[in-house]
Amino acid sequence: MKKKFDNTDNILGGIVKKVRQGKGLSQEALGKYVGLGKSSISKIESGKTNISIDDASVLLEAMGEKLSVYIDSQYPSAETMMKATIFVTVAACWFAEDKKITKQKAFNFLQKNQGIRFLEENWEIEQTLPREQIIEDLTRVCNNHIAKAKNKRLLMNSLKIENMGNKYNYEYVLGEIACYIAKECNLTPSEAIGVVMNDECTDAVIEEIQKSDKIDIEALASRYLTEELC
Repeated sequence: MKKKFDNTDNILGGIVKKVRQGKGLSQEALGKYVGLGKSSISKIESGKTNISIDDASVLLEAMGEKLSVYIDSQYPSAETMMKATIFVTVAACWFAEDKKITKQKAFNFLQKNQGIRFLEENWEIEQTLPREQIIEDLTRVCNNHIAKAKNKRLLMNSLKIENMGNKYNYEYVLGEIACYIAKECNLTPSEAIGVVMNDECTDAVIEEIQKSDKIDIEALASRYLTEELC
């Protein structure tokens, strides 16, 4: 039992279970590979037995897999998370501007209709596309979700996408604020973006961004931070 890992949420046991089931193996069969009984494998997968990275690596290698592949895919680097959070924030701001709705309404709409999830899962590709294409993709994803949920065509098809241009960099700054809030308050990117899309604070923050020569992310983020949030 070496290299202790924060396995509070049974991350490692969950990975072992996912791989085992994907391979079509029983707990008993996996146990035979590594010299453990079925009950031991069951306790590992359920989190009753806390294991180390080394232990999990042994179990996965017995099934022909590498633990690093699953850790990297589930837990991207801090830099990657920051880039993704900033992009999702910027795209949500663009969506709000192009649809002529408030940022809070835009975020709520995108969150409800899989738009935020789409951006989080596809940000590396979407960030290479023109603004107009990103808005079109979001509209399509949301429309498809609405159509599947309600089995009919709804409002978003009639909304005209307009190229308003990117006059300001405030969207990027809001993304950096979201990153700061996520780190300080231990929030997910989506939760942090939802905070900065709160129009009660954001309109004033945007005004300050646009008239300031120097941006203080910590100071701007402090406007959103409350005891309830953190």
